[in-house]
Amino acid sequence: MIPIKGYEQVEYTDFKAALQANFTKSKKTKLQIASEIKVDSTNSVRNTFTDVKQTSSDKVLTSVMKAVGLSGFVIWIFGKKYYYIKK
Repeated sequence: MIPIKGYEQVEYTDFKAALQANFTKSKKTKLQIASEIKVDSTNSVRNTFTDVKQTSSDKVLTSVMKAVGLSGFVIWIFGKKYYYIKK
């Protein structure tokens, strides 16, 4: 675990659950988010919410996070990916 003040390290499944909760609160559609983050397909956004493991790029994932108001980030250290959300 890599402690970062004000953030909690979580597993991808918990990260995705927080992302889903913020998506629901945002009342935006996946099409609206796709348009906002300027991706060619809503599948890019849909994959962010439906896959068991991360298949969307970090860029798409963090763009979706911003669009739905989730404060967090993804960090790579020595080939391992860590997910953080604001406490």
